[in-house]
Amino acid sequence: MSPLFRSYTYRFVAGFLIILIISPLPAILLTHESSYLKSLLGIFHNFAHFPSISIPMIDWMHESILFSSQPIINSTTALHVPGQSTLLFPYMWEVYFLSIVRFTFTLTIGFFISLAIGRLFLKAPKQLKKYTSILRWIPYSFSTALLQCAIILISLYIAKYITIPFLSSFIIICSTSMIIVIQAIKKWIPFLNKTEEHNIHDSSFLINTLFMAIVSNHKSVLSSIILSFFYMECIFHTKGLLQLIIQFGGSSPTVVTLGLLLIYIPYIILSFLQSIWTTNQSKHQTYAISKTMIK
Repeated sequence: MSPLFRSYTYRFVAGFLIILIISPLPAILLTHESSYLKSLLGIFHNFAHFPSISIPMIDWMHESILFSSQPIINSTTALHVPGQSTLLFPYMWEVYFLSIVRFTFTLTIGFFISLAIGRLFLKAPKQLKKYTSILRWIPYSFSTALLQCAIILISLYIAKYITIPFLSSFIIICSTSMIIVIQAIKKWIPFLNKTEEHNIHDSSFLINTLFMAIVSNHKSVLSSIILSFFYMECIFHTKGLLQLIIQFGGSSPTVVTLGLLLIYIPYIILSFLQSIWTTNQSKHQTYAISKTMIK
């Protein structure tokens, strides 16, 4: 077992334990009815019988965007009423898939918008390029929120005259992709300004450097996207994993645990793959330098 794999195994176990510890807290703080130990034991009990857990059918357009007061139902102890409740699985896979699709489109659109901005920057006059150092001083959170609000307002205005399919998902994807765009503007554009034009060989150079600029701060980017999805799915009453966690977080620690695990597992896998890629890149550069020195 490599040290890197062992390190991430320990991180996953630690993260899993932390998720278990914090999952009962929303129910305790909001309902004041169950004890911490009872809620924690309830999670393990539901894990052993999770195929039989049901949740009430929710009218997402009219239900409160905050925590639902309706408890989940275990069909081994409560009658499953068709039309009034649904099994947690596969329903949770459905909303998880919707969130993953939005997340994938967010990354893709944000990446290609950033790439287009980079190409436009390279064609910009030299007088304009002199001011790129200012970009580093742009407040990340404020500028991202400002762009997101602008995208939301523009989308809602256009929707008054044109029917946009999946409007809520469209707004969530387009507005959240601005997180990646701002990251590229702050990190990647100043790098391009310092790079000599003859070093920019082709499109692969732009793609690789943009990818590295985003990955270098992947924790901040991913956490910002997840946070944005949290309030966007609630504001627009859109089906999604994060909306489900918010909806039942006050009544079901099990939903919180499973939801956070479905977020944490892909995150730890992506972080592991990014570490492998960075390590391989570093070894490749070291090998190239040593080979040049030998010559």
